[in-house]
Amino acid sequence: MSHYYDEQPDVKSNPKRISYQIKNAQLELTTDAGVFSKDKVEFGSDLLIKTFLKEHPPGPSKTIADVGCGYGPIGLAIGKVSPHHQITMLDINNRALALA
Repeated sequence: MSHYYDEQPDVKSNPKRISYQIKNAQLELTTDAGVFSKDKVEFGSDLLIKTFLKEHPPGPSKTIADVGCGYGPIGLAIGKVSPHHQITMLDINNRALALA
């Protein structure tokens, strides 16, 4: 049985595009079978993105590690709204990393 935290998911690939709106930025993300929350940016990730952007308004650059990034909604959203930050995205799932 394959899980989103497997290094090589053994489910058939079925990529699709989803849209995510944050502040004045529209992101088009690619997800796939075998990755976490493939149908939408789920509640927890959405809350984390909004909270980070609220608590860290534009200002000094930060170095951010998005550990367990999946297909990248958190790191990509923060990078889109606050491009002055340096973001490193990591995941064990190779399919997810290829999408991020």
